[in-house]
Amino acid sequence: MKKFLLTCFLALPCLFGSTSLLSLVAQSPGADLLHRFGGPNRGGPFSRPDTFAQLDNSAETSVEAIYTTDVSAIDGGPALRSAVSHLPASIKETASLRAFARSDDPLHWESVLSTVKASDIRHRTSDIKLNFGLVDSDQDMRVGLGVSGLQSPSFPVFRNQDSSGREAYSRSTEAQSLASNVLCLSSSSSLASPSPALIYGELINPDSLGPLKVELIRHYTDRKSTFEKDDFLIETWPGEFFDGVVDPRAQKFSLSIPDLIQPAYLSLTIQNRPLLDRYLIFPGDSLKIGINLAQSTLVFGGPAAAQMEAQFQLRRIKLQNEFDQPRKIVVSNADDLLDQEDNRERWEANQVKFSSKLEFEKYGSEGLDKILGSLQNQDTLLCQIDEWLDLFGKNLSEQKKDLIRLDAFSGQLLGPVSMINRFYYQELRGQLQGEAWTEKLDLILNALLVFKEGAFDPESRKISASYLDFQMERLALISLIKGISFHDAVEQTYQGELADKLKASFLIQNLKRYPDPKALIDLYSKTVQSPFWRNRIQQLGASTIPGGTLISLELEDTLGNRILTSSLPAKPTLIYFYFSTCVHSAHYFQDLLWPLYKVMAKEMGVSLIAISVDKDRNLWLKRLPEYSNLEIPNYRLTESNKQKLVDYYEFSGYPRTFFIDADRRILSFGLDRTDSAKFTRSFLTILSAINPSNSNPNIPTL
Repeated sequence: MKKFLLTCFLALPCLFGSTSLLSLVAQSPGADLLHRFGGPNRGGPFSRPDTFAQLDNSAETSVEAIYTTDVSAIDGGPALRSAVSHLPASIKETASLRAFARSDDPLHWESVLSTVKASDIRHRTSDIKLNFGLVDSDQDMRVGLGVSGLQSPSFPVFRNQDSSGREAYSRSTEAQSLASNVLCLSSSSSLASPSPALIYGELINPDSLGPLKVELIRHYTDRKSTFEKDDFLIETWPGEFFDGVVDPRAQKFSLSIPDLIQPAYLSLTIQNRPLLDRYLIFPGDSLKIGINLAQSTLVFGGPAAAQMEAQFQLRRIKLQNEFDQPRKIVVSNADDLLDQEDNRERWEANQVKFSSKLEFEKYGSEGLDKILGSLQNQDTLLCQIDEWLDLFGKNLSEQKKDLIRLDAFSGQLLGPVSMINRFYYQELRGQLQGEAWTEKLDLILNALLVFKEGAFDPESRKISASYLDFQMERLALISLIKGISFHDAVEQTYQGELADKLKASFLIQNLKRYPDPKALIDLYSKTVQSPFWRNRIQQLGASTIPGGTLISLELEDTLGNRILTSSLPAKPTLIYFYFSTCVHSAHYFQDLLWPLYKVMAKEMGVSLIAISVDKDRNLWLKRLPEYSNLEIPNYRLTESNKQKLVDYYEFSGYPRTFFIDADRRILSFGLDRTDSAKFTRSFLTILSAINPSNSNPNIPTL
């Protein structure tokens, strides 16, 4: 029986796991495309040789220059005057984002920020006192530096991408942001008062790539979640030479992130490619970012440079170790793969070359023992992280250092725990019996229960994204072994706001996979004490519990006319959401949804409409015959309405199908896509609830 379990995700999934223990597929380490491995020593007060003692990579996860100019340009020669004469002299500003000009050059005038208002200078301190009191998955359904004068920048090269934006916007309104902060204060009274973070940047973008976008996650719960996430499109402006921007190729930009009440996670992308991915930024920070896409460099400056450099270097060391190790895949039997065609000959020939190597590891007790061993090196791992962070001295406050080290430490342990949870547990469960299986479970559980919680401040543990990801895997595995729910595993281990966040994060990641989401929401709401996280859990009902009215969305038809969803015909309707580069959407529509409509739904008085989330109107129209059908109404969401849909109903992938009644009340957030028979049966079950006469036990073949 043919199965359909296909979904296109809004973003690429983060594939956690060591490059030495990649399951089933060989994967090149490092998600950052322009990360420069094996680069020269970067120099500067916080640099160290690339021969720095390697971190223990057996427990890793998979997961980030300068140019010259003619001296004649410095004194305002004809070439420079010609290049800048057309530039505006005034600075353009908006309420939340200030963008202004700049140029980039190794003759880098880092100390000059002439366009920053005097009123903003008060935020630029080298030692921000956060005063946020650093004292304190179930993944499936198996369980419930400033430099003055003319000199080269002192901070290293980073990974880069593309940019050029035109307009600034934020998903959250000021009222929403204020409400969020009030809730946050009610549950974290030790935090400091809201304080903005200032970002000044300079960009050389020879290929005019764009847009340049900053993403801020104020409360991390899941990589794909849009909860507490703000997006800012960055507008860039040319420099004016006397503002310190002496390279006519360079553009500059500025952003003030308002109302930061605790550390948040900052990502910087250009044309949807990451330049910075989930870097910690703190209230009151002042950060300079220099980006040269012509030479693939990214450097940091300003009072917050040290913390960014520390995060980059820790990630770089890990990526470098991954790159230098053989790539391993875990398989049941390597011979099955090597005996196909000329695979063995090609693999053996590569073993004698100076290049990357591919190794195979068989599922079994020996492989599991290696992973468990990697979890026992926590003291060594933490010492190596501390050794690196100590090089930054007083440039890192204790609060910042603690959170950065927790992120790095948890990220190292996440890979092996994820491998056990997602692969080894089920594999060994089928291989081992009786006492042998019980003994292996005891070994796993003992390894999981050892985590150096006391080495980190409780406040850091409530904020760290890597720590949360690690705990979601760890507690899911503990609940499996003990035979208890994820909820109970948290209750037995943690308390207070940390426990509340873990529970909320579990529901955010998994609630849609359970048949009775309301029961879970009710259960978790009773045991979550923090108003902030309890409200978050209750908000999940809008995207998981049928019965609410479809929110009003503005649609565009094929002729360019605008229509609101509230104006759709008042009759039962299947609403198919998709985008036109997702092959899963095409298969889903042609193999399941369209046959259901033609054979059955249409005759029963049920409409079918298709709504695309494509940005490109021409692409949408061109691919309608493949991804939809011209016999039914076809619409496209505008970008703002697309975000409204994604945020409210917490979309994490496409295709999605809503079933609404004549009053636009949502009857279902999706039909069972396991196979065509279950797809049809789920449709009939929902339809019979509003029209019993349509309850037909004879299910035709689609």
